Amino acid sequence: MAAMDEDPKPLRLSALVSQKQTGSLPPPLAADILPCGKLAPPVFERLVGETMWLVDGMNDIRGYGRSGQDQGGLDLIGRKDGKTHVYQVRRIVSLSPAALRTAVTDFAGPPRTRTPEPQWKKRRFDAVRFVLAVGCELEVDDTAVEDELVALQDAYHGDLEIELYDAQALTRFLRERPSIVGGVFGPEWAKALYGLELPAAPALPNAYALLNDPLEHLDRAPALARAEELSAAAPSQAAELMADLVEDLTQAGYQAHAEAIRVGCRSCEGASLE
Repeated sequence: MAAMDEDPKPLRLSALVSQKQTGSLPPPLAADILPCGKLAPPVFERLVGETMWLVDGMNDIRGYGRSGQDQGGLDLIGRKDGKTHVYQVRRIVSLSPAALRTAVTDFAGPPRTRTPEPQWKKRRFDAVRFVLAVGCELEVDDTAVEDELVALQDAYHGDLEIELYDAQALTRFLRERPSIVGGVFGPEWAKALYGLELPAAPALPNAYALLNDPLEHLDRAPALARAEELSAAAPSQAAELMADLVEDLTQAGYQAHAEAIRVGCRSCEGASLE
């Protein structure tokens, strides 16, 4: 059976949601697909990570591999219902059927339902689901990749779930998550694609006033605003992110600032840092 042959590092949610696009993105105009391939690699990783967290419902998200490569070389691992899901994150400009098959077989080896056990390949993390997330959009008139995906899903049926997230799929998944779109691509994209005006950023409680300098120093200031944004609609996720910030501040020696977050978060209905 497969064993964990590489220890994944915990991925700080506070670091994930603090990634910001620095280069310019194309204006939405008549576009109907998010320009995922134009994002900087760490920002595309954030987009996939937030999709895992807030759309797919993953917890205990961890990362392994090298972050920030030209093609986006960070792989992400999440847990759901006690099972491990692996996401390969590749900010590539195009995807061929052969590249899709290679990504799957390099990770999984041959299907175990069709292969004698002595020939099974070790799989990292004993995953039950493999997702390839790419920044490109599949060509509408090219069914070859879709056909290859279906063939792989059939081949690995009963062994490993296989999914493909491209720019079109991510755009569809995020239709109900305009705050992710606005935070990553800017509010004009949320308005153009979904007709939604994002609400003004929530005012931070007075107890948070002294947090500005240490959070800026730690490059975590956007994470606090993101937690406040989530507090009404997703209090448990807001509390998870707040807890991450508490640990960041504590490890950096800002105990008083960490306590300010604990105090402020007690006002989040249904959430707790205790």
